[in-house]
Amino acid sequence: MALADLDAMIYEANSNKADLYSVFFDIENAFPRVWTHHIICMLHQAGLRGPLPISIRNFLQDRVFQVPRGHQSNTSPQENGIPQSSPLSGTLFILVINNITSIIVPSPLRTILFADDLSIHFQSSNHERARKRLQESISLINE
Repeated sequence: MALADLDAMIYEANSNKADLYSVFFDIENAFPRVWTHHIICMLHQAGLRGPLPISIRNFLQDRVFQVPRGHQSNTSPQENGIPQSSPLSGTLFILVINNITSIIVPSPLRTILFADDLSIHFQSSNHERARKRLQESISLINE
């Protein structure tokens, strides 16, 4: 779907005799950086109550990890992050990251979000205008 959206934007820009300016983000180590408290808050905001959010909270809390160094290291608490090996992890990450596109000023900017990859696109025949609008969005994302 993401590639089809990008293809459609390129086609539209060519049809309008304009250029498509794009910035692509890959959030490095995204899963370990997610604030687990934020996930619980997002579930609450979504109206989820009862056993499901409690189970998810239990899944995310009190996790520990070890690092192999010829022998197992001492366990250390994992205060934040989503385990990468769980089928539930992708859904929880999408729940958290999905609202990032709402901070980007809409039209004429367009966004594509695919897992932990984000791209923003601006169609224009004015290079300086495109640079300025994309830089504004990059600054908002960094904040």
